[in-house]
Amino acid sequence: MTAKQSPAKSNLSEYYKPIRLNPVGHDISRQEQLTAHERKRRNLVEHKLKLPGLMWRDCRVLEFGPASGENAAVLARHGAQMTFVEPLDYLIAELKDKFASLGISDRVEAIHQDVLETFKTSDRFDVVWAEGFVHFMEDSALGVRNLSSFVRPGGFLVLGNLVEPVGTFIEFVKKAYLALASSALDRRDPEQHLALASVLYGGQFASINHSRAFEKWVKDSLLNPLYRPRHFFDLPRILQVLPAEFVPYSTWPNYIDHDDLVWHKNVKDAAALRAEALRGYYARAPHFLHSSPQGPGELPLFAPEDGGKVVAALHACYAKMEKSLLAQDAKPAAHLAGLAGLRRTLAGLPQARPALEVVDETIALFRAGGKARDEAAFSHAWKSKDLLSRIWGSPGHYFVFQRSSPV
Repeated sequence: MTAKQSPAKSNLSEYYKPIRLNPVGHDISRQEQLTAHERKRRNLVEHKLKLPGLMWRDCRVLEFGPASGENAAVLARHGAQMTFVEPLDYLIAELKDKFASLGISDRVEAIHQDVLETFKTSDRFDVVWAEGFVHFMEDSALGVRNLSSFVRPGGFLVLGNLVEPVGTFIEFVKKAYLALASSALDRRDPEQHLALASVLYGGQFASINHSRAFEKWVKDSLLNPLYRPRHFFDLPRILQVLPAEFVPYSTWPNYIDHDDLVWHKNVKDAAALRAEALRGYYARAPHFLHSSPQGPGELPLFAPEDGGKVVAALHACYAKMEKSLLAQDAKPAAHLAGLAGLRRTLAGLPQARPALEVVDETIALFRAGGKARDEAAFSHAWKSKDLLSRIWGSPGHYFVFQRSSPV
């Protein structure tokens, strides 16, 4: 297999290349590691996204940004024929080595060294997969439309691990708090930021069922200059830019209405299915602020208009927080002003109690951070906030859309 080259660049690849970051590389060199990775990946693809394992045999998949290919290898091992578009040469080399070591090089149709913005082909694919980068594009709307153009009628578009505004709240708080502490302690070097992040968040990260190293997570999110609210991407925005013939098929978290009792012979058109998914999103979105596990039927839903108000209030909060984050001398005042507005919206909704508790702890955190003068004080302030130091939110959301076939 050969890599077809292009001089194209992207903002994200320009950030990754100097530090040679593989943002999602997984060690699957031992059989038990490979088995564990496949179990996690199949749980996502088959159980959460409802894409059955049998569909991958001889399925033609076009994946953008596969990095070193551990996730793609799971599909290939189930019979998928893979075409890759990856801008970074060192990741292409790792991908080739990975597929060769697994004995699945014959599952690769082509590798293109290119980016989504400039990639062109007349082929249309059964599945187009883009994970973890579309939200970071300078023109993410154009990116989504470009991706959709490569999907054959009846095929699927998978937008994976997009940074969702509500779900990433706690992770963004980590970024903002790290910036506040780094500024107060005069930590200016990236390695100093990484060391401080380890003091603050290393223990919490070690406690979750993660697949990548702590350093990669920090560099890909907390220290990534593109990880900013202007790049966050949610279902309402995707539906605004995605061609009308694409209908929601599945999501994680699940926004699709669980209470659909409509007679199956009453066929809904694409517009109705899109509207239904949006209502499901707004009915659940405020809970993404905390994402605490709930039993079946225990998650109280919001009226969609109330959920929309919470989402709007969060965007307003981010606008204020980002000003402080970008300032050379970070102060908590802007964070607190934004959080106060979000709190007022949540306080009027009885179903929002868990989300309100998260926001109240965040307010207390930045008040304490404004008074902290050494590393121990910043660390104590974080670790004393029970919710924030225990839960993670749901920062990366997955969306599957199916392109309608002509009847």
